Amino acid sequence: MSVSDWRVAFPVLFGDFFHNLADGMVIGTAFFACDASFAWKIVGVSILHEVPQELADIFVMINKAGFSWQKATLCNVLSGLGSLLGAVIAYSVRVGVELQGAILAVGAGVFLFVACTELGPAVSASRKNSARPVLSALVTLVIFVIAAGLIGLVLLDHEHCTQSVQAPSAETGSGETDPHAGHAH
Repeated sequence: MSVSDWRVAFPVLFGDFFHNLADGMVIGTAFFACDASFAWKIVGVSILHEVPQELADIFVMINKAGFSWQKATLCNVLSGLGSLLGAVIAYSVRVGVELQGAILAVGAGVFLFVACTELGPAVSASRKNSARPVLSALVTLVIFVIAAGLIGLVLLDHEHCTQSVQAPSAETGSGETDPHAGHAH
């Protein structure tokens, strides 16, 4: 494996590890602070949002970094252990939201770096080499919008597992529990 191969693979694996670590912390916190039913929902949603991302990571490692599928899969599984580590840490240490936010920011920053430096130019070049560049650009945009919409569906009908706050409000009336107290929705 040459150095140039790892220049593509390392940021993907590094970002994926921190992303998985943050996911694991959310899962660990859910099992610590919420009931088991809600925590298992978090696990299910995490798996559903991870599948396309992990497949994309393997695709990048095979097609951009030149890894064999076995090596790409092994590296991806190893970076996926970050979720297990994050869950154990959050469940046993009670990681605060500030640290979770910092880990999410590092993971997001690395993914943005990979998208802007590796994937963006490749998509742009493939569009320019296309027989129909405008159609290619539209297809790319439609695929992006569909994927972003599917990811956003996770936010619909979301639940909270923090302790409810007794807060009188116009919606709940005096003395009723307001599960959304403290944030704007």
